[in-house]
Amino acid sequence: MLELHLHAKVLVRPILGEIRLSLDAGERVCLLGPSGIGKTTLMNILAGLDTEFSGQIRFSGGQPKIGYMFQEPRLLPWRTLRQNLALVCHQPALIDELLHAVDLHTAQDLYPNQLSLGMARRAALARCLVIQPDLILLDEPLVSLDPKSAEQMRQLILRLHQTYPQTRMLMVTHDPVDAEVLADRVLILGGQPAQIRAELDPQAPDFQQQLHAYTA
Repeated sequence: MLELHLHAKVLVRPILGEIRLSLDAGERVCLLGPSGIGKTTLMNILAGLDTEFSGQIRFSGGQPKIGYMFQEPRLLPWRTLRQNLALVCHQPALIDELLHAVDLHTAQDLYPNQLSLGMARRAALARCLVIQPDLILLDEPLVSLDPKSAEQMRQLILRLHQTYPQTRMLMVTHDPVDAEVLADRVLILGGQPAQIRAELDPQAPDFQQQLHAYTA
């Protein structure tokens, strides 16, 4: 189990208030909140990229492997798609498996500037998974995609989670549709400093009404 107890992230003013959350193996949890609320800050703390906070992060069974999919694909422009994956994985067969899984096996020799945004996002997701992580962090994985590409990405994330059913997933988004489709649990982030205001079940019959009460 991953457990997070965070007191505050302090710069000029607190960004995050007290936050407690946990993820069991295989869970898909979505943090839903408006832009600028502190979602990316929280992800950076979990990934170990931001250490200016008080509180603690606990992992049962030792430090897990974490795959982080940033809002921007962040592929190295001077390396091909396959070479980008090979930087973090030295198992050619596993790279082949992930390239096929995200339907990019025919694009493996292309450079990032030759990829569409949707292809680059799929490449970033493959790089996130190729390390065989215990936890994947997805920071707005569908932002700026056209509706068709966004739906393809949603279905891809669901398929990959079925392929790796023990992997924990924590995703942040401002889009209620993404939260409803992709999550087992939805945590509403709000306030200044930001805190978890509610936990919702996206499968509940009145999910939309509950969601509206917190996001209207």
